[in-house]
Amino acid sequence: SAIPLLLLHAKLTSTTGQIVDSLEMASVKALNSISNFSRRQIETKA
Repeated sequence: SAIPLLLLHAKLTSTTGQIVDSLEMASVKALNSISNFSRRQIETKA
């Protein structure tokens, strides 16, 4: 019964890692968008 649990653990760990990676990528893209937007606002006013 240990081997199926190890396989399940490996699958869950892999899936969790993928979810975390995609969330990190999404947050970086969001921060870049906010940064670019604010930079354009400053350049427009200058």
